[in-house]
Amino acid sequence: MNSVRLHPEAELELEDAETYYEQIYPELRLAFRRELEVFAENISAHPKIAAKHYGSIRRYVLIRFPYSVYYEIKSSTIVVYAIGHNSRRPLYWRGRSF
Repeated sequence: MNSVRLHPEAELELEDAETYYEQIYPELRLAFRRELEVFAENISAHPKIAAKHYGSIRRYVLIRFPYSVYYEIKSSTIVVYAIGHNSRRPLYWRGRSF
């Protein structure tokens, strides 16, 4: 199993999305968090589950929510660079690195 690390800006995006869903309906925040937990479980076990999107960066599209998770496989670590709403401008996260 691979470990999953979030870029600091991806952590902020996660917090913003959770706050947004909490304001609409608290159960939505829990559902959003659960879908991200499923994502983490899936890529931890099967890192290549999502197709390459930009260079070596992969894009995992959430099922219930209009968000995508952009990540890269770095040896035994999955680095999440962004958790972005699908209507955001493409590749806005490109300059992020660890």
